[in-house]
Amino acid sequence: MKFKPKDIKVNLPTVLMFQDYHEIPIFAETINSIIHGKVKVKCEELGILGGRYVGIFYLQRNNESQRLRDEFMNAIEQEAMET
Repeated sequence: MKFKPKDIKVNLPTVLMFQDYHEIPIFAETINSIIHGKVKVKCEELGILGGRYVGIFYLQRNNESQRLRDEFMNAIEQEAMET
């Protein structure tokens, strides 16, 4: 069932952790099917942190999404260097 909501509040960009990397684009597709509009949530797999796959979700690339991405990329690289 599709519906056209008049107002959806989202807190993006955000980073979420997943058990499997296949879940990242599926999550974005699910959100996009719910909001059913011209604006689409985009996603990117960043790597593995703490044994879980890290995905960033955003509407458009901007300073905030880049800063969030850089923070998690640094954490992922730091963990890789420690192991």
